[in-house]
Parts: sequence; C-alpha cells; structure tokens
Amino acid sequence: MENMLEQFPFTISGTAPPEVSLSEICRLKIKTGNQDSFRLCLKLSHKIYSFKCEKNESWYISYLYKGIAQIGMHLTNPGITNVLFGISEQPEHLIHPVDRALGFRAVMSAAIMHRNLKMALKFARNWNAVAKQADLKHEFFCSVMALQILHLVYGDREACAQNLALLPGDYPAEWKPGVDFLREWTDSFFSHKPVQTKSFREPHPLFTGVTWHWPEAMTKGTCAEDFSYLCELRRNYCNRQAIENLSVSDIEHYALCTAQWELPGPLKEFEEILKHKNAETHHQFSLTRFMGKFRMQQVTEQREKTEVVQQNAVILSMDVRGFSALCQQYSSATMFEILNPLFKIIHEELGKVGGSILEFVGDCIIALFNVFSEEQADMPDIIAHAIRCFQRVLTHSAMTMEAGLPEIKVGMGLDKGSVAIGYLGGLSRCHLTVIGNTINLATRIESQTKEVPANMLVSEYCFDSREPDIWKHPAKINFSLRDLKIIQIRHMKPVHVYAVSPLLRYRVDFVPMGFVAMPEKAVVYIDTGNACQHGILDHHFSGRETDSACELLLKRPELLLEHIRGIPDSKIEFRVHTMPDLDCAATLYAAYDIKDDKKESRRSLLEKLGRYVGQTDQGLIPDADRLADSLYGIFMAHQHLVRKRSSPAKADLRLLEAGLRVIDAAMYLMEKNPDAAFSSVFVQEPEWFPEERELIRTDRSQYELDISHPESRIYTARINRPETGDSRKVTGLWLHKPGSRFFKQWARTDPRAPGGKGYVLLAVDQSGEKKNRFVISVDPESGCNLEGLGEVLEKQEFEKREKEGKPRPAEPRRFPANNADPWYFGWGHAFTIVDSPREGTILTAEEVQALHERW
Repeated sequence: MENMLEQFPFTISGTAPPEVSLSEICRLKIKTGNQDSFRLCLKLSHKIYSFKCEKNESWYISYLYKGIAQIGMHLTNPGITNVLFGISEQPEHLIHPVDRALGFRAVMSAAIMHRNLKMALKFARNWNAVAKQADLKHEFFCSVMALQILHLVYGDREACAQNLALLPGDYPAEWKPGVDFLREWTDSFFSHKPVQTKSFREPHPLFTGVTWHWPEAMTKGTCAEDFSYLCELRRNYCNRQAIENLSVSDIEHYALCTAQWELPGPLKEFEEILKHKNAETHHQFSLTRFMGKFRMQQVTEQREKTEVVQQNAVILSMDVRGFSALCQQYSSATMFEILNPLFKIIHEELGKVGGSILEFVGDCIIALFNVFSEEQADMPDIIAHAIRCFQRVLTHSAMTMEAGLPEIKVGMGLDKGSVAIGYLGGLSRCHLTVIGNTINLATRIESQTKEVPANMLVSEYCFDSREPDIWKHPAKINFSLRDLKIIQIRHMKPVHVYAVSPLLRYRVDFVPMGFVAMPEKAVVYIDTGNACQHGILDHHFSGRETDSACELLLKRPELLLEHIRGIPDSKIEFRVHTMPDLDCAATLYAAYDIKDDKKESRRSLLEKLGRYVGQTDQGLIPDADRLADSLYGIFMAHQHLVRKRSSPAKADLRLLEAGLRVIDAAMYLMEKNPDAAFSSVFVQEPEWFPEERELIRTDRSQYELDISHPESRIYTARINRPETGDSRKVTGLWLHKPGSRFFKQWARTDPRAPGGKGYVLLAVDQSGEKKNRFVISVDPESGCNLEGLGEVLEKQEFEKREKEGKPRPAEPRRFPANNADPWYFGWGHAFTIVDSPREGTILTAEEVQALHERW
C-alpha cells in the first residue's frame, strides 16, 4: 500500500487536485488507526505541504494531519502543537469540519496519554460539537461513544444519562457489540448489577493511539497509568457492592490509581469503603495523600520529637515565573486550575527518584531528597527528573493555552548540604519541617534563573565541590550543563553554580531530508529547507555562502534573530531534518545559545565549533587518527548506540538529543580549556563516553569484514581535477552495505590502496529491501571532485523511470533538477559527494558503477 502511494499524486484520475486526494487518504488512514497508517499519514502530510506551497496556499491542513499522526505514534509534544495549529479558527484558514473533528479527537487522546482527563473531556466535547453542527454522522456517533467512556470513568451519573440519550439509533452495524458493551457498563453503574460481557472487537479506534478496551488489562498486570487499565478498573468496580468484595490492599491500590488520574468521585467512594473496612489503613492512606509518603511515616512512627541533622540532603526550590501578574489577570479559582496540574507533574517526577515535597507555598515548592528515605538519590537522576518536569509542563501548556489559560514557566534551584529535621511550634501544635542554610541557598540561586540563560541553577555542592562527571554514563542525561563559575548571592557568600537546561529548550519537529520549505512565522528551519533566507538556515544549494548551516548561522545570526524577534518563546519552533547529523545538531545548539545568551559570552567558541563542523560536513576529519577523542567520533558513536535502543517512532528525537548531549559535553570542556581542539577535545576526560570509545576501537575490525564481503570490490573510474581542468582515472573502493560506522575514515587511510595512502574514491551501496541507495565520494583533501557525475546519473534515472512508468513528484522542484526527488549533485559539498534520491533510485549497483566508469 505504501509503495503504491509513493507515486499516488501522479496516477490520480479525474480533476481533483492531488492535495485533496491525499487528504482523503490521510483521513482514511487516521480512522484505520494503526501504527503503519500513522507513519504513512505522516509521510503524506509532507507531500500535502509541498503542493500547498506550490500554489501559495495555506498549509495548515498538512500540520493537522502531521500532528494527528504524531499523536498516534505517541510523539505528543510536537503532535499537540501541530494539531492545534491546524485547527486554528482564523477565518482565512478554514478547514473541512471532518478535519476539525479528527483534530479534536487526536488532542483528546493526547490529553489522555498525559492523564489529563479534564482536558480530554473538553476536547471530546469540541469533537462532538463540530460533528453535530456539520452533521457528520459517523464522527458524531464516535464522539458520543468516547464521551460516554469518559463520563463512566469519571462516575458522572447525570452526564452518563444525558449522553447515552444522544446515541443515534442508526449507528453502523459493526458497532453493535461496542454499543451493547457501553450500555451494559452504564446499566451496571446505575443498577449495581455485575457486568457480564468481557470482550468485543472494536471496529475502529475511538481514541488516537490510545487503547481503552483491553479485557485482560488488569489480569496481565498492565501499568496503572494505562488508560485501558483505568477503564477496566472503573467498569469492574463501578458500584459499591463490587468494591465491598475487594481486599483492603486492593481497595487501597485502586484508590491510589483513581487519585493518580484525578478522579475525585471514584476516589471518595473507594476511601469511604476503605474507612469502613479498615480505619487504620484509611487513616494512613489519607495522611499519605496530604503529607506525602515519607513525612507521613516520620510523623506516625513512634519517635522522640527531637531534631535530627541530615548531612547530605538535597533541596530543590521551584517558583512560577510572573505569578503576581497571573494573579492580577486571573481569578483565585482559576489560579488553582493553573497550579494544580503543575504541582502534580512535579510531585510525580520527583517522586520517581525519592523526592518528597515539603511545602506548597503559593506558587513555590520546596522538595527534599535524601532526607526521609535511607536510599540516596543519584544526582544526575535528580536533575534529569527535574528537567523532565520542564518538558511535561511544556506539553501541558500546549494543551491548556488552547483553553485560554496562560503558558506556565518555572525556575528551579538545587543545593546539597546539611539540614535539621524537626518539629516547629509548641507541643500542642507543631509542624514537621526542615531548616538550614541549604534551603536558603537553593531558594536564592533559584531566583537567579531570571537573570541567566538557564531553567535551573545547581550549586557546586551538588557535585561535592568536584568537577561534574555526568558524562561517564551519558545515556540518562537529558540536560545540558554549563559552568557559570562564581556568582554573587544577596546576603550570602558567593557560590560556584552550574546552569542546567533541557537539551531541547524549544519545540522541535522533523521534516524529511531535502525538504523544500517556505518561510513561516515563528518557525526556523535548520540544515534543511533548500534556501537561505530569514527563518531558513541551509547550505544544500548552489551559491552557498558557507560549508555548513552552523557556519551560516554564526556568520549571519540575523537570519535567526530577525525572524523570531518579538515572538514569545512558547510559539517558537525549530524544524530539523530526520536522522540529524552533526551540522544539524550543532546549528540548533548554537541557535539556542545565540537566542538566549544576550552577553554572547561563548561566541568565539561557537565560531570555532562552526569551523570544525564545516570541515566535517565537507568530509574533512581533522586528526582522523584520534577519532576516540574527537567530537565527530564520539558524536557518531553515541548516536549509533542511541539508535539501537530507540523505537522507530522516536528515533529522530533521540538522535537529536544524543547529538546535543555530546556537543554540550565538548563545549563544557572547551570552556575549561579554550585552546583545545574539537578534534581531540575528549582527551581531557578519558573516562567519559566509555561505550562510545570502545565502539570506535572495535570499528576498524568491522571495516575489515566489510571489505572482505563478496560484493565489495575494487573499481576504476574518473574524477575531476579543477586545478588542471582535466580528469584522471583512480582506483576506488566499492563497499557493500558496510557495518562499520567510520568506514570513510578507514578507507581514506587504508595502506592497501594504490600508493599506500588510502582510497581517494569511495562508493557505498546502502540499499535496503525497499529501496536502492548509493553514495559516491572523493576525499576532499585530494583537491578533486565529481562535478557533472550527478547530472549523468540523474539523466539515466529520468530515462529509466520514463521507460518503466515510474515518475517522481514534480514539485516542489529541488534545484537544479526538474523534480522533487533528484540525485544530489553535491553543490553543498564542493561536488565531493553524489547521493541517490532520498526515496531511493531505480538504478542498480551495476548500472551506477558502469555509468561512473564510462563517465
């Protein structure tokens, strides 16, 4: 199906514009609702974008389909943003009602993924209203079914009765078992009769990427955070009699599950029965909810009420930015609606690493680690989960801003040291608390995040006053770390602090390699876009100014800054190509720094980074014999390890994070030693990135296996000599599907090549089952190039496709060819590389080699 649709826009019969036909396919695939359908929908959304740009029309609809597909693949952060952008109510961008309905269905599902049933209900009602107004019978039926599930989960009797009455009588026949299933659940909810039906087959998903009906969800031990688990729980125990028959431990467990999903009605029912069956367990359960697990244990255990000193306490202070202004703008009741989800997120994330919230004080939180628990939390884990709070708050804000609520920003401070735990107050009324300079310092350095480009500041004491060595085990690091040296703290001694921010500070989305983009407000394309103008930082076209996108940004920062001037941070989005490479990640890293660091304190180091990236992007690897100590070597090896551990849906995101992680580690070392070189930067810390170094050490052995493959071979072909204006024949190496990550470096230093100095010419067959892919390159240091070879291959590609009836998309035309997916001629890399079309070539390995040999 997918292979057929790759050529779909050019085999359409009739007069319908291709984007209209593609939209119909997207709607169909969305309703099908499986992962293959979502992946295809994501692919087609980029084609719709291209057709819309060609006609200079709004491309909102392409964002909508892309966002729905991303939500279905559980990429909720960009997905929510794209869907809400796509269903914008601006009159000039009106979309078909069925697309609006599908959009609201998707963001409802995304809210469920984030356990925000309140927002899910809102979006479900929007879905229902759109379907009803436009008389979309199928969508209206599905929205009523989804609303009924949510009302039953909430335990809202009145809403259940009213909603069920809306269920149309002429629903599709294949849905009868599902309707009967929900009616039985509703009857049991009202009549207290046990449910009987255990299973039915859902014809089409009611929720995008979310399973709600899984009869064995509880018996198979599914995570209590899963929506299918919650639905099965609420269905099996939707009446008092069923709950009464449970054990005390089961009641306590299910009560906690309803609390995690913020269901006050069901929680109250579980608690009432728990109190009746075991008052002591109920008392402890209630205290835990109000005080936290560790403080409750401290209070209820029979200990003397004396102060205890804890030497290695970690204190986290958090504050909401602009809280006073928010209080003036919104009512007190609305402020609870704003703050409650935020505090819930922080409690959940910090609790995963033993954090205990000591105080909720208005918009502030004080959390403790290593105080009430004997288990000592690992500092990188604490920081990683604190950063996860920022990421979850960003996603939450994307949903709530659609409802008219403000974007929430927070700052954090982290300190480690001695504190005293005790009871403050008299014997008749006291309060368990923690006192000490550590809390004061955490609060003070948190306030400094308003002045520096960081979301969180961490004192040197968190690293025991030693150099941080977090990159010894980098896989769990989701943050960047920058040494801010000594800073002055009001009324306190100066302190050495580190700035911490998420690796991805702003919204990020991905587009295919070779993507042709149009300038868009608040969107910045990086290392892709096929143009050089405000909002598009690319060098893959003729007439490029620099050897890399990173150098271009540093040479012309106005391409970024002028494009986003005056735009709120929450609206800014960076778009990068899939499988992000070093140039892509380095440009994004530099863009963050240029935007946020107004003092430009690292500008000279960034320019040094840009020059290094420009060399590597052109195939010039400085000090190639020191790969295991270089930024390029560690970057490539780390990405390789991360790719093996990532799901296909999240691979691009994980690869980008991996790249930023390595670049940040290198920049940290370069700030310590500005005279160092990126080609050997990690020689300063030989224990960092140990797996990556081992991979590089063993990669040469893999290269030996690659060249011994039966289909790897020596071949002879011509390359250009620009200095003399002629060409010369050279002996090259043809590698068949190499497993080595650094085959290019090993080939160019291989003593078995003629002259003993390595192969100047290298051809690589990277074909897979579904597409042929070949890359031919010459060593940039040879002074030769392949200018003209790309055109020859492209001509043969065109002629063969014409003969076999396999045309390629004509638009958006990618310079300088006449179609959207040509061979890459190498204009962005001084013609030292020729690459096959991104969707693959129909030429065979034999044809490519023969064409090159005759060239």
